[in-house]
Amino acid sequence: MERFSAGHTHIMDYLIEEVLSRQAEELQSFLLKTSILDRFCGELCDAVLETKAPSSQRILEQLQASNLFLVSLDNERIWFRYHHLFAELLRRRAGAEEALLQEFGSLHIRAAKWFEEKGFMDEAIRHNIAMGAYEKAAAMIEREWYCMDQSLQSMIWLGWAKLLPVEILHNRPVLCTGYAWALLDAGELEGCEPMLQYAEKGIEKFKQEERNGITPTVIVVDDEQYQKLPATIANARAYKASAMGDIKGAIRYAKQSLELLPQEEVYQRNIVKTLLGLSLWAGGDLDAAYTTITQDLQGQQMEIMVAVVLAEIRMEQGKFHLANELLERVLRLAVLEEQTYQPAIASFYLGLAKINLWKWDISAALELLEQSRVRGEKSSLPNWQYQWLLLKAQIKESQGLFKEALSLITEAQFSYHRSPIPELQPYQAVKARIYLKQGNVDFALDLAKDIPRTMSDEPEYTHIYEQITLIRIGLKEYERHKIADIEPVIASIEHLLSSVRIGKWNRNLTEILILRAIAYSYAGKPEIAKDSIYEALRVADSEGYIQPFIEDREQILSLLSEINTEAYQSQFLERILQAIYDKAKASGEKAKVMNSALIEPLSERELELLYMISEGYSNQEICDRLYLALSTVKGYNQNLFGKLQVKSRTEAIKRARELGIL
Repeated sequence: MERFSAGHTHIMDYLIEEVLSRQAEELQSFLLKTSILDRFCGELCDAVLETKAPSSQRILEQLQASNLFLVSLDNERIWFRYHHLFAELLRRRAGAEEALLQEFGSLHIRAAKWFEEKGFMDEAIRHNIAMGAYEKAAAMIEREWYCMDQSLQSMIWLGWAKLLPVEILHNRPVLCTGYAWALLDAGELEGCEPMLQYAEKGIEKFKQEERNGITPTVIVVDDEQYQKLPATIANARAYKASAMGDIKGAIRYAKQSLELLPQEEVYQRNIVKTLLGLSLWAGGDLDAAYTTITQDLQGQQMEIMVAVVLAEIRMEQGKFHLANELLERVLRLAVLEEQTYQPAIASFYLGLAKINLWKWDISAALELLEQSRVRGEKSSLPNWQYQWLLLKAQIKESQGLFKEALSLITEAQFSYHRSPIPELQPYQAVKARIYLKQGNVDFALDLAKDIPRTMSDEPEYTHIYEQITLIRIGLKEYERHKIADIEPVIASIEHLLSSVRIGKWNRNLTEILILRAIAYSYAGKPEIAKDSIYEALRVADSEGYIQPFIEDREQILSLLSEINTEAYQSQFLERILQAIYDKAKASGEKAKVMNSALIEPLSERELELLYMISEGYSNQEICDRLYLALSTVKGYNQNLFGKLQVKSRTEAIKRARELGIL
């Protein structure tokens, strides 16, 4: 039956002739009248049919015993629905009977009343709309807006509002404002401004009618929200401006909203301050952003709602421990009231997964990512899916699974929508970095062609990741001898480093310092390279930020071989080296990578001799196989022993195995 649709006439004829027509008249009437209900229980059916309990419950038990296309919705067998095909048949049959069709309005009215009394607003609204009671439905939708917006259910609310005729909607300023906000939450920025303008026209018309003593034709149900509309509208415009990248406009509108809101409106003021903080964050002032959002923050609800933003700011400040503590604490609180905070829980797990990736605990990151997926499939914040796919792509990239990573990014770009939360790692730049790791420099360059390359102005905070990507491309081009001069790359690094230090954008600091060390080593300036790698180690040590060192592991090992690691003894350095070793081992590049950890890496010929020595070949046998003079082989041996810091063949083999070269 699942393969059939309601359009298959043969199965419909069968259901009519062999099933429905054979039922008693009382039962047929019950089936046809209750077909208006998407789900039902005995009490609801009694209310809709105006029968005395437990009349409907008895019929439901009879239907269940007869296997008459009744589907149970709970273990207690209280709530049911009809099989979708059978329900369609019943609705068509009922619509064809004129007497019954005239009764549908009353059935919907009674259903709407029962659902409203029981607190099932979704069904109550839909039944009012089904019977054409749009004014009643609009009033209910307007009253529900504020609470549903607070509890992160604006998408459900928007689904209701879209069912209303536009003439009903446009005559209600509170409803128009709620509609605009729901569109913003959904990322539909373009539709916001017309709704806000309808709301402003409604406010002005309402005031004018009051001044003239005319009975208002503009309808306001939620008077409390109506009084706040000017501030709410200004806040909506601040949200839109921030999402569009108009930071100055966002700050101007947010301040305007704060001026319009009384001091006692603590919750609303916290919302506006959060938006103002987001604008400051997008402008690169992380300290001011954090202070603005947390100042006078009151109530557990607000604390949980802004936690995702605050944790991200802490990460950008390079304070991973504080971000981790914050997310774990609010996660414990949110889980206690899961129904209320369910959309945010998926993002909390996502944030924790991101921190664990940066600390290079890949197994923990994957586990948290899976928990985020499970929660997010039930309910999530608007841009969660995009962020989840992007993070999974970055984890796949870290595992060397570049094809899977690129596929995930392609999927992610279709789920992205703009919001006031700064987009710090655009998918194009993430994709470009994967191409670089694959050696596809031309592909990376093509993706990065729209990134500004000028250094005449200070780099914008939101474009730091892209600027670092350009630097990586420049270094890769130099390595491939596509450019002869490393100085332009060094100039870009120094310019960016200065901005990052001034802005205290410390999450980026470690990576830039590592790239600086690599660039100066290419330029033949080892002292500057050493100072840079020392600083990178110091900056990352306190927060356990390992990922940047793994990303450039070959160059890192070469740099570490040139510095006095005894002067920097720490568990952090040991963890970096162990992580590099594990990564190299997993990706099959163990010998190549660990060879670079030597004071002076082995040449291809020296590696060849080392392998032959480990196989037990004598010097003369090596001469014969490689067509070399005995004196030449002995010379290679001396160089080999010197680089490995050993004195014999046996020690050389042992040392090479310790390093993972063999």
